[in-house]
Amino acid sequence: MDFDNDLQQSRGMSFNTSFLDIALNTEFNFLEYRPTKRNDNYSPYMTGGIGYNLVFSPEARGVTSLVLTWGAGFKLNVSRRVSAGIEWTFRKTFNDRLDGIENHGPEYTTFYHNNDWYSIVGIFVTYKFLRYLSECPAYDQINNY
Repeated sequence: MDFDNDLQQSRGMSFNTSFLDIALNTEFNFLEYRPTKRNDNYSPYMTGGIGYNLVFSPEARGVTSLVLTWGAGFKLNVSRRVSAGIEWTFRKTFNDRLDGIENHGPEYTTFYHNNDWYSIVGIFVTYKFLRYLSECPAYDQINNY
């Protein structure tokens, strides 16, 4: 076991799981952010959405689950066509089989402990291919009112 936490040590279990995670998220930028402008060139943001995962591990092969996603990130324009950022999202599944172990003890059957959770930290780089989509009309309409 590679954890120092007493609960994790008392479980005496470990797992190795591969799965596919597909999600549709939306984001809320805290600052005005235009992907092609050098002025409004960065923004912290929050993200949330819904997704689906499919587990490929031997212990839980074929287990699927609806997933709720939420998280936070930071993005910035490196140039007119390149953006980069970092994001940390959390996933709450609606099954308890991601680790191949179901309900380890009656004291862990609450909303927070009954189903499996996981998180993803990602670094991303975005390149904008199409030049004619350089402006988002939504920002221009907001600024005109």
